[in-house]
Amino acid sequence: MPTQQPHLAVRKICFTPLLLLILITVLPASASAQTFSKPTRPLPVTGPSHPSTNPIDQKILKFMNTHDVVGASFAIAKDGKLLYAKGFGFANLKSFDPVKPTSLFRIASVSKPITAVAVMQLIQEKKLNLGQPAFSLLSHIKPAKVKKPTYDPRLKNITVQHLLNHTAGWDRSKSGDAMTSLNKQIAKALQLNRSPNRLEIIQWALTQTLDTRPGSHYAYSNLGYNILARLIEKQTKSPYHQYVQKHIFKPLKIKDMHIGSTSLKGRRKNEVLNYFRMPQADPDAHSRFKLVYETAGIIENYEAHGGWIASAVDLVRFASALTDINNSPLLSADAIRQMFARPSEKLWLERKTKKPLPYHYAAGWMVRPQKDKNKFTAWHAGYIPGTSTLLVKRADGYTWAILFNNSRSRYGKSLSAAIDSSLHKIINAQTAWPKQNLFSKFN
Repeated sequence: MPTQQPHLAVRKICFTPLLLLILITVLPASASAQTFSKPTRPLPVTGPSHPSTNPIDQKILKFMNTHDVVGASFAIAKDGKLLYAKGFGFANLKSFDPVKPTSLFRIASVSKPITAVAVMQLIQEKKLNLGQPAFSLLSHIKPAKVKKPTYDPRLKNITVQHLLNHTAGWDRSKSGDAMTSLNKQIAKALQLNRSPNRLEIIQWALTQTLDTRPGSHYAYSNLGYNILARLIEKQTKSPYHQYVQKHIFKPLKIKDMHIGSTSLKGRRKNEVLNYFRMPQADPDAHSRFKLVYETAGIIENYEAHGGWIASAVDLVRFASALTDINNSPLLSADAIRQMFARPSEKLWLERKTKKPLPYHYAAGWMVRPQKDKNKFTAWHAGYIPGTSTLLVKRADGYTWAILFNNSRSRYGKSLSAAIDSSLHKIINAQTAWPKQNLFSKFN
């Protein structure tokens, strides 16, 4: 496996397809009947230009044309300095407004690293403990009144660590995803004439049997991050989003990250629209897209596991704050090491040899440890219909984020998976960068 592409070895686990690690699986079955086409003219490019980075522009445009991308935003930093920030294509296929470097995208599961940092701050302040049973702090959340509840006694053994590492015992491949695909089932069980809210979903989960023993098995769980948000609220006496904005975004001077809206009416002024590529027998045929803004699930429920909207610039600003672990404005060096640590000696092992794999899911991040214990390659991808995202913090100091407002390539692959390896090659090929720190242009 090439060392310059340090996170690609995990692809069998999280990128083939991305569903196991980052998919929030809600099918856009009832998208608007109106369809749209991209214009045949060249895709627009916005953002600060520099001759040294023109080759990057051309490679991104080539990818977009090959894979039938509506719009994208791409930002790159090195050692906390923003080197590149561009928007490509269209934020809106009706008005043909271009994507800008500051355009807001639904970031889907790239929300999880943000929530993980919030939890690690509370652990650092001794308001939480990794080994603490989660529901011992959430005794105010009572099981729902349903027919034939099971009340699994193992629920009391779920710790903060298990929730962060996706080892709490829920396995959506066996019992479904409570945050997305089970909405109708939960609403019926709770006798609701609407979709359940975040709290009601947890109350319902308290009446169900776990799929595995807590701590014994990795299975990606959006529900776990919903519960983590409730722990943050309980221990800080502040709504989850307000805590994050005050204690994570404000120190980094990030002013334009928000929990998104399910309703098109709630879309922010600089937020892109999201599109679903219509299935076609011939992938090379001229594409038609449907708007999926209001059919990708209940974004307000996604919240801590997949509900934030952000620009690529601000995501890079966030991840760059973790590059120099001895000088992070968010966490101590010890807390960052804890966040990126392997969760258990019994997990993330080779099937045959049982030796540790060179990567693992830590607390909100996929991680590839390095020989230098102060350096980590860490990343997370995200997917909901109409959105595909990727945030990478590489051990050599490079950090990047790429965001798309349609989710799949014309060939069926999620866009973040399709471009992943190419981004390493693009960045490794650069021999010169602008001298100016572009963060100053986006304050």
